[in-house]
Amino acid sequence: MSKYFDAERPIRHLQSLYTVVAGLALTVAMTNLIDQNQEIPIRLSVLPYFFAYLFTLVPFYHGALRHLDKTYLEDSVKNIKSGALMADWGLLFLESCLFLGMALLLQHPVSFSYIFIFLLVFDMLWGFFAHLAFSQQSKRQKADVKWSIINIVTSISLIAVLVFLDAIDNTNKPIETYRWIMILSISTVRTIWDYSWCRDFYFPQLDDN
Repeated sequence: MSKYFDAERPIRHLQSLYTVVAGLALTVAMTNLIDQNQEIPIRLSVLPYFFAYLFTLVPFYHGALRHLDKTYLEDSVKNIKSGALMADWGLLFLESCLFLGMALLLQHPVSFSYIFIFLLVFDMLWGFFAHLAFSQQSKRQKADVKWSIINIVTSISLIAVLVFLDAIDNTNKPIETYRWIMILSISTVRTIWDYSWCRDFYFPQLDDN
């Protein structure tokens, strides 16, 4: 029992640091959404991007903590590759910093879209790297690969949308309306797909034994 708690303590500490940055990112996003100087204290133009941001942040945060739990605590605390925990957490921490960047750019839809794509590509690469480098070969997580597939499809979809919007004559078309509809729709579908496909990973069944 004591060995388990010795192994658990540093992981909980690192998860707490990740949580601090994720909480800060959400706070910044809320700050960019709310305008106290207006009669209606919400920037309506930012609202759809805020929801797209929130719908993405929740599964990423949930998945990161579940990944650390399952990889370094639940499966086994033995035979973990040297330095794997810090490298794994370091990449996830950089990912949380990207969420902070997205929060800062919430009022700039084009820049927000680009960093959103970068986040998805970064997470896709992390997923394959985590699957191959961090997990034991006999207990490699299927969720890492599933996330990579989901993010490949989502990033390609977002790139296609941005290319399409750039090709439209913006003198006669409501480009910004198209943009927020597509980004909010894609991010919502991504999250639904994520939780549906990886349900057992996010919400593991309790062992009655």
